[in-house]
Amino acid sequence: MIIYNSERIAHRNVLQSFLSFHRKKHCNNEGYGKEWKPQTVSTYLAKLCIKNYIQMKRAGRTITYEILITEEDYKSEQAREFVAFWNNGSLKQFITAFYKDEPASKDEIEELRNAIEALEE
Repeated sequence: MIIYNSERIAHRNVLQSFLSFHRKKHCNNEGYGKEWKPQTVSTYLAKLCIKNYIQMKRAGRTITYEILITEEDYKSEQAREFVAFWNNGSLKQFITAFYKDEPASKDEIEELRNAIEALEE
């Protein structure tokens, strides 16, 4: 039996994929005609534990999973990993590639300037 710690979930702590696990399972089963086996779920949860996104707690035969990372922290981590992987860690390369085919609007450029200035403070 799996019980989710509702106090942490109520604070919108992340992992959209984890929070909507049952919905994703249902969509996967319906869309692909596959049934997630208990071992698949166990592996998925184990990987989330290894990444320190969730923590498993046992109490007898009951297993509780607590979310350890906020949505904001998760998004920041994913963005950094994306830039590091695709642009060798260069934010300049990322922004240049992002706006290559469709130039940035004046509003977007102003938003970028404001964001950079906020980082410098």
